[in-house]
Amino acid sequence: MREQVRGWYHHVALGVVLAGGLTMMNAGSVRAAPPDGTTPGAASAGRVPAAIPPAAAPADSEGASDDEVAEPGSMDPFARIRDLEMRLDQTRSLVLGRQPRVTVGGYIDFGFFVPQGNGAGTIRDSANTYKPEYGAQYGSWVFLGDLLAPAVNSRGEAADLGDLTGAPNRFDSIHSRGAPGFVANEVNMTLTSGLGDNALATASVNFVPRTGSNFGLGDFIDVDIAQLEWMPTKSQKTSFFVGKFDSVLGIEYRDRKANNRFGITPSLIARYTTGTALGMKMRTKMGPDDMLVFAAALTNG
Repeated sequence: MREQVRGWYHHVALGVVLAGGLTMMNAGSVRAAPPDGTTPGAASAGRVPAAIPPAAAPADSEGASDDEVAEPGSMDPFARIRDLEMRLDQTRSLVLGRQPRVTVGGYIDFGFFVPQGNGAGTIRDSANTYKPEYGAQYGSWVFLGDLLAPAVNSRGEAADLGDLTGAPNRFDSIHSRGAPGFVANEVNMTLTSGLGDNALATASVNFVPRTGSNFGLGDFIDVDIAQLEWMPTKSQKTSFFVGKFDSVLGIEYRDRKANNRFGITPSLIARYTTGTALGMKMRTKMGPDDMLVFAAALTNG
């Protein structure tokens, strides 16, 4: 019985070894198969094996767009334009949706000035010493000069208003009396908020630190921009404004703020044309690169 078991075990072991050898031979024959797809073992046995199916052609990528698949001449050009416009609108909507609701900006304008004389742009000509010809027309004394000429910052403030005896009281914001000094001209905060795809709200607030006198603080707050802009056209080149907005006269209003220019001296007419006003305004841009700008406004007098 023990010999039979031992013999059966050797049979099984020999069968496993033979099966493993046949498997290795089969794998080798597959690797060495000729290009026509038949195996040597199958040919020797007289059987015609099934041919290996040809590899399938690579399918077009699922992400390929219709524009890539379609031939250039097969699509209507007008349909192509409409498709591009639709995609552009989708991209614009996506970009606008990702923009923050409120954008906060601003700057700090700080400087140093050295005036001449007493810092004022006027002198009092008593007894018409400098201009005798004015005596018969204006009396025994007149003020000569320009009150706002010696501006020391982009706000247009003079270093000093001088001796204005007999004239209405004016707020002398810097009042240097001819002495040089540092000045924090203004601290600006600008808030911009998009209201949908074609409206924009903007507010600009200036905090102006000044030295007080006669128990007055001197500091004040100036709101120079508080406007709502509506752009009804698709190109957004035409805008309607309501509120307190920039002037429509000249071009100097574009760089009237300290963060838009380095110098502080505008033209003589700028003090009358660059200030902000309350009312309604319309502006449209025309021509290549918006070279022509038409603007009109209805404001308080």
